[in-house]
Amino acid sequence: MGHTIGLNMLSELFVAPSDGLYKSDCLASKQKIGVKRGLLRPESLLLCSQHFRTMIINETLTGMDFAVARVEAES
Repeated sequence: MGHTIGLNMLSELFVAPSDGLYKSDCLASKQKIGVKRGLLRPESLLLCSQHFRTMIINETLTGMDFAVARVEAES
């Protein structure tokens, strides 16, 4: 839904399943979230695979925060 307060997301990200979703380790959302205010601009969300997240954690890289994205069930 893209609910934000300041720079923080309030609602979970829901993603429609697609072929590209499972073929890439990193993707950017088409829909941008946030508001245009001063230097702030709406931004795409970055999506990554569980494998990519594990690699970032194992290498102790900093500057990233992860949240769970829900993949909607195919109908």
